[in-house]
Amino acid sequence: MTLYRNKKTIRELFNNTKDTFWTPSETKNIKRSQKLGTFLKNFYFKCVVLCITSTVIKPFVLGEGASSYTKYKPDYVPRYFFLILEDIACTAALLSMLCLDVVILTLLMMTEVQFQILNNKLSNLFHFDSGKEVYYQQVLHKRIKEYVDHQNFLIKFLARFSRIFSVTTLFFLGDIILTMCMRMYIISSDNTHINYRIEALFHLIAGLNEIIFCYSIPAQALMDQANEISNSAYLSNWYEYPADAKCILQIMIRDQKKIEITAGGYVMIDLKMFMAAVKTIISYCMFLRTMGLANN
Repeated sequence: MTLYRNKKTIRELFNNTKDTFWTPSETKNIKRSQKLGTFLKNFYFKCVVLCITSTVIKPFVLGEGASSYTKYKPDYVPRYFFLILEDIACTAALLSMLCLDVVILTLLMMTEVQFQILNNKLSNLFHFDSGKEVYYQQVLHKRIKEYVDHQNFLIKFLARFSRIFSVTTLFFLGDIILTMCMRMYIISSDNTHINYRIEALFHLIAGLNEIIFCYSIPAQALMDQANEISNSAYLSNWYEYPADAKCILQIMIRDQKKIEITAGGYVMIDLKMFMAAVKTIISYCMFLRTMGLANN
């Protein structure tokens, strides 16, 4: 729904990545970021495929009673035809979720690379010791303006990104935490059949990987790079060129406001959020087990 409702704005974001994003240089850190993004996307995709496979194949192998869902099936509808319809609906729902997650992951990692390039350019802005470049104030001012404009563009880009996905991400986190809590409860229950435990384990792994690989790690990497701008500008030997110090100070002042990726403007999306989510899942699971033992 989010992708369909905001398809025009999302298309503009991806067009901006083609038209305005800088081409990554072949540096070690940038290559590592690109490899990390590819690894996260591929690993998460495999986890979702594993989840879909466990849900789709199990009723065919173990019978209709082993289905993950409670539903009404008229007697005149053939069993396998009904299972195929159920599998199509399940696969479509999970793949739509996969598309949203991959879009968010891709935009976050691409923006993180842009901030990393900007940091590299700023840190080398006043390094003229190699003899390959000559100090020209006019050229230097042009570079500084280019860097400042790109910084402003990235900040506006993230603001548009947040307007599109922030509320959706908040609802997703609430839903996934409750769902993973129930999956962990199924795994830890003594009276649950082993088949349901295995399926719940697959779902738990896929859900936790979805949070950390599509949201926490990319958002944390982006914020680390974005909030490093002032340090990169300060370490650029600007103090050796006092005539140009004012421009660098403006960059550092602009970077005083920390860039944050949030869900709904309330929950910071970072590695601490993932650990808090795991802690919440375990706490609610233990609460449900305690209530179950008390009732018995």
